[in-house]
Amino acid sequence: MGMSITSTGNDMSDATRAAELRMLLNQYSYEYHVLDAPSVNDAVYDGLMRELKQIEAAHSNLVTADSPTQRVGTSA
Repeated sequence: MGMSITSTGNDMSDATRAAELRMLLNQYSYEYHVLDAPSVNDAVYDGLMRELKQIEAAHSNLVTADSPTQRVGTSA
């Protein structure tokens, strides 16, 4: 998966990227925990989680209740 981890500084782009990251992380979590068939390794998942945390830290208005960063048991 060749996604770049860059920030444009544009709130709309950050909002779009945060939504994309939430969707990806939720899908990867489902594949891992429910299907027992992960499609990405832990390093990829962790990198995407770090990117989402960075965006949410910079833009608190982008934190949503369904964000993977808000799950109980997710390290901060």
